[in-house]
Amino acid sequence: FSAGRSLGISAIEVATALLLEEQYGWTPEKIGYALGLVFALTASTGLLVALVRNRLLSEYVLMLTLSFFSVVGSSLFFDFGATKGKQHSSPMLLMTADMLVYACMFQLTAFMEGIATQAAVP
Repeated sequence: FSAGRSLGISAIEVATALLLEEQYGWTPEKIGYALGLVFALTASTGLLVALVRNRLLSEYVLMLTLSFFSVVGSSLFFDFGATKGKQHSSPMLLMTADMLVYACMFQLTAFMEGIATQAAVP
């Protein structure tokens, strides 16, 4: 689980940095600050999930919710309806997609590791 999470996060981070630099003309410093903010929001989302878990929602309902938002975040990576030389996407939309996918990916793999551990230990 950890290798998949690491590879997925790295791929998304590198692709986002490349898009921000090439398509939107961001500097490496600005990209670093933006990705740092995305990671901070991901950590705060993890805290929110920890507070909600078992108080308001069961783990399985929470996993379904996180899966749904992961799919929504993944769909935000695509620039639907772009025409020649004209784009409909924005850096903020890309950052939102990153935050949703990062947060959901981290939480879902943590849940899956917990379930796997429960199944393995008698």
